Amino acid sequence: MRSGIGRGASSLKQEGGSSPVEIPNYAASSSDGEEEAVKLPPAKKRRSLLKSLSSKVKTESKATIKSIKAGGKCSDEGCTKKALQGGRCFAHGGGYKCQEEGCSKQAKAKGKCRAHNVETTCTYPDCTKLARAKGLCITHGGAKLCSTKGCTKHVQSKGKCVDHGGEKKCSTRGCQKLAVSKKVCFEHGGGAQCSHKGCSKQVRANGVCFQHGGGKTCSVQDCSNQAVTKGLCYTHGRNEPCGYMGCLRAVGPNGFCFEHGGARQCSVDECTKRAHAKGLCAGHGGGTQCSHPDCGKQALSRGKCFEHHGGTRCDYEGCENRAVSVGRCYKHGGGTECLHPGCDKASYLRGLCFAHGGPNKCSKEGCDRRVKSKGLCYAHGGGIRCSKEGCEKNPKADGKCAEHLNL
Repeated sequence: MRSGIGRGASSLKQEGGSSPVEIPNYAASSSDGEEEAVKLPPAKKRRSLLKSLSSKVKTESKATIKSIKAGGKCSDEGCTKKALQGGRCFAHGGGYKCQEEGCSKQAKAKGKCRAHNVETTCTYPDCTKLARAKGLCITHGGAKLCSTKGCTKHVQSKGKCVDHGGEKKCSTRGCQKLAVSKKVCFEHGGGAQCSHKGCSKQVRANGVCFQHGGGKTCSVQDCSNQAVTKGLCYTHGRNEPCGYMGCLRAVGPNGFCFEHGGARQCSVDECTKRAHAKGLCAGHGGGTQCSHPDCGKQALSRGKCFEHHGGTRCDYEGCENRAVSVGRCYKHGGGTECLHPGCDKASYLRGLCFAHGGPNKCSKEGCDRRVKSKGLCYAHGGGIRCSKEGCEKNPKADGKCAEHLNL
């Protein structure tokens, strides 16, 4: 009987197939054939020993299968679409098909496509969009609206739409741009880059940027600019002019431009600068100040203002101007062209260049120069002067002109 225990123990050694596991043989026989007493371990120890042997055999006999997670690009060569379950896009076999008989569309919810998922489809007549709330899609009222009186836009955060302070800004210190994904803007790693070789611009649609075929163009006839809101580009989709009599500047949240009360001013006495945060301008503690010593300007990125290498420079070789769009300054193709027939200059206001009525002219009688501030050109008191007493020159850095900067 005891020798049987020994055989049973040795037979366990062969379980699991390819990886035999050695276990102690507690059965022993004497040289003259007489059986001696076998000293077995306690019952608790035997149970734990057999349990560990069994789990080890099962682990070794299992095949290791690495599951491919969804996300990223399709693993099929040359495909730039988003990968679903199985590491491939839906067109190349990834994801799941609708469970409805005869339907080959992609399953969106509860194993069915949007058309067959009655519970999650908008209840508005002839609408097949996904319902968000109250059985309706976002377009037909299935989302919360901005809490600002008279605003019908959708809430982004804190009960407000983007225009009324509900935007989510980039979490990078000193950056004021909107977050795209992962709580950061595109410049700091948010969003996706264009899949076109050598292009680092932001994806608009189908894995490519606007320049390489992503996104929609403006719905205005003969306009090839990118549509950004309601099917219109920035030039054709801008707001109405300021409501102040005779003022043609772009409006703020309450129907007026900044100079006529269209945005909050700094709450510090006699300060007319725009408030950025906590009712204060950048110079009085609102927003993030430039980290350069003695600079009170607002930080754009990397904790610096533009003059101290914050923000984005024009990518044209040798150009140090500020980029306005597509990585270029106005001079090298950034922004939009003037809408006046035959004019290729950059537009500054209402889609027009300075010569064709874009920015306002100086309010001083007989002066045709461009307004800098307070309705006046630089020569008549508009703009900012060098901080050195008695100097009327334009400041270049640290509030000083080039002449007084190195003193």
